[in-house]
Amino acid sequence: MISDFYERRYMKYTESLQKAYDYAIKFSKKTGQYTGTQHMLLGILHCAPNLASEILTDEGVTENLTGQIIDELLSFTQNVPAKGEDTTTPKFLIMMDNAEAIAQMCGMESVGTEHVILAILRMPDCGAARILSTTKADLGTIFNKLLQAMGDEGDAYRRQLYASHQNGDEGEYPALEEFTTDLTT
Repeated sequence: MISDFYERRYMKYTESLQKAYDYAIKFSKKTGQYTGTQHMLLGILHCAPNLASEILTDEGVTENLTGQIIDELLSFTQNVPAKGEDTTTPKFLIMMDNAEAIAQMCGMESVGTEHVILAILRMPDCGAARILSTTKADLGTIFNKLLQAMGDEGDAYRRQLYASHQNGDEGEYPALEEFTTDLTT
């Protein structure tokens, strides 16, 4: 259940992320869908302005375009959650857990929209990542702009990625290889 997810959370959400989360749940229920990563992407764009929505919009990822893609995907979906059933997908929960881990890596006390987008970029097989790919947005540019806009927090995350890469853990961070260049070699 959603309440179980709230109990699992250790970090609080920023106001922007909480609004996006609430919108994602509301939108998916309204359309009779399970709440997936694509709904969180839509929620982040809907609840603009926030750091992630500004960067996504600059790269051509808009709420309208994302909504259209979700509608197209809906036409192929026949699974409808039963009343009272947990409506969040496993990928959604993984995305939120990853966003929390990223916020912790950055030394933050709360999870923001930027952490969710970074988590999505680490999950190329989730619905939100597929939507970003469908829009033809440059994922590497989104990644780098997010880290740059995050300032010291983004630098801390980049250092963690490079440290993991140096230790041979790059499989855990596919975005590192795809979106960054190791300038130390």
